[in-house]
Amino acid sequence: MPNINFGIFNNYVKKVGVTLAKPDKEIVKRAVIGADIVHIMLPFGLGVCAARIAKANNIPLTAGFHMQAENFTSYIKLNKVKFLNKTIYKIIYNNLYSIVNGIHYPTQFIRNVFEKNIKKTTPGYVISNGVHSYVQKRQIEKPDELKDKIVILSTGRYAREKSQDTLIKAVKYSKYKDKIQLILAG
Repeated sequence: MPNINFGIFNNYVKKVGVTLAKPDKEIVKRAVIGADIVHIMLPFGLGVCAARIAKANNIPLTAGFHMQAENFTSYIKLNKVKFLNKTIYKIIYNNLYSIVNGIHYPTQFIRNVFEKNIKKTTPGYVISNGVHSYVQKRQIEKPDELKDKIVILSTGRYAREKSQDTLIKAVKYSKYKDKIQLILAG
């Protein structure tokens, strides 16, 4: 799919690492028609287009809920504007999530946030993206340079809504600030 042209905002969109496809309905139809099931990851143009085609052709449809409204509004520094976030939740519900057979939520928290904002119960399932139970803490020696440190590891992509800056600022307020080694593994 070609990318959406954001005009004067193209450089900003590129800077924040976002690529949004401009859906070509004929290509999407060829991809969707004949599928046993369609799963949509994000409620943007390509996903909405695929969902509508799947629905029109009676193909079972599921979607993941992996983008809070606040994730989007944080890029334009409006994530604290409740009315705007609520409006975005309603738009993505009406355009996608209202027509799916099931929604994958990574946490109960985000399911609660979404359903509270749209004032509806959804056909949702909480399937954690968290650490699997087979991942166990192992007793290993810290490297010499970290022996006397409190090590805090933060994983995840570098993005405004992940608030790594908050963690960095919080360290300086800790009574252990001189002992903390913060590792950001994006």
